[in-house]
Amino acid sequence: MFGRAWQALLGGLALSTVILVSCTRSGAEESRAFGRPTAESGRLDLSDWRPESDGPTQLSGTWDFYWRQLLSPGDDPEGGAAPITVPSFWHRTAVAPDATAGRGFGTYRLRVKLPPDRPALAVRLGNVNTAVEVFANGLSIWRVGRVAEDLEGSVPGYRPGVAPLPPIDDPILDLVVQVSSHETDRGGLDEPVWLGRTEDLLQARSRELTLLGLLAGGLLTMGIYYLCHFAVRRRSEVSLYFGLFCLAAVGRLMCTHELLVLEIWPEIPWSLVAKGAYFFTFAIVCAFVLHLQALWPSRVPAWFFRFVFSSAGLAGAVVLATPPSLFTRTLIFLQAYVVVCVVLSVVVFASAVRSRAEGLGLYAGGFLFV
Repeated sequence: MFGRAWQALLGGLALSTVILVSCTRSGAEESRAFGRPTAESGRLDLSDWRPESDGPTQLSGTWDFYWRQLLSPGDDPEGGAAPITVPSFWHRTAVAPDATAGRGFGTYRLRVKLPPDRPALAVRLGNVNTAVEVFANGLSIWRVGRVAEDLEGSVPGYRPGVAPLPPIDDPILDLVVQVSSHETDRGGLDEPVWLGRTEDLLQARSRELTLLGLLAGGLLTMGIYYLCHFAVRRRSEVSLYFGLFCLAAVGRLMCTHELLVLEIWPEIPWSLVAKGAYFFTFAIVCAFVLHLQALWPSRVPAWFFRFVFSSAGLAGAVVLATPPSLFTRTLIFLQAYVVVCVVLSVVVFASAVRSRAEGLGLYAGGFLFV
């Protein structure tokens, strides 16, 4: 009896940890950047910014954008620039009217007025779908994948990181960012771009990698422990499914956010990372529902069980059998699937509350504790 209640407590802790990590993005840095100047019409005045005391700042606001043009520094654009909000996906704006489900290419530009007597600066970028090259005052400082005008010429890639700026004598920093997305339906600079001292940005990313590494390590340890527990006690299905849930959560952490998998396997193909993010999301939901069913067998309806696994099986087969340019079109299905499963899980919890099921209090306690 105690074993099942204890595993319910750990289940609540693990579930809330996965949700917390999925919803958190650089919260400390964003709070420090609150109230800073924002870009307007492709220009940003940071002449009063003090990097040493103020810390990194976001280059958010309205950038200049040239849709279906890959402009290198010094190139003359065809037509005027359109304003676009950064961060955002370009298919959610009016600047790319002929974008097919968010796929295409374009060039961002921002001119930043820097403070005098500034230290060595750098730019930090998150994941950009699906290829990007950044120029600072005419010099290429960051490149992930290969930007191109069509699917055949592009090479997709994911890699967040910090790009040091070259020595800049001019008070104006001219940033030009080429982006192409032919493999997914969500193209554009959808994560904040940061400017700050090189050491500050490197330390911020190191802290995030450390936190995610600790979370992944803790979940991995729990997963292995409970799988070993099941190997010894074959009847303990709660241990089996909880262990699988933890391992699936580790897999998703490795393939999202700061991409911990790149710290272990730098040359991993982009398609495997994309497949992993989708596959492990389905695996988390399936393992969680199995865990609920093992904890409270009478509370999980048979039709819910069939829906979860038939949908995950079909979608998982599509993810594994097709290239990213096809399976990424199922993102809306993945999001709807997760939402439906969460709502139905809440119904299961409500049913357990009404019957005062064993371990429910500890499960909720673990969730609220985190």
